[in-house]
Amino acid sequence: MKSLVVFVLLVAGGMWWAWDAFNTDRIQAFVDSKIYEKWGPQAEYNLAQLCELTGRYEGAIHCYSAIMEAVPHSELAEKAMYRTAICLSQLNKFTESVATFDAFLEKYPESLFRDLAQRRRAGIFNR
Repeated sequence: MKSLVVFVLLVAGGMWWAWDAFNTDRIQAFVDSKIYEKWGPQAEYNLAQLCELTGRYEGAIHCYSAIMEAVPHSELAEKAMYRTAICLSQLNKFTESVATFDAFLEKYPESLFRDLAQRRRAGIFNR
């Protein structure tokens, strides 16, 4: 019974520490400082996805912007620009979202996300 209590306390403490680190932007600062490492852009993208899942759209936009700056000609930059437009829409920044979708469609005319971007852009006007 004691080992179960210790285990539960350790798991709860670990979860509290992880949530605290994420919630207080310590992870964000660490990942930002490693953006130019080989694994940095992918880590930034993963963090951006986590921010989106938790409704922290400003944080996601920050991560996506860092990716577009660090590796502008990569597949991750393409995804980051598309996701940025979606986050802006989630924040009800529709003018900025449409402008970002337009820039995306101009910069990546052959993107696999092209049709989705066009539909999402059109959907903004149908609100």
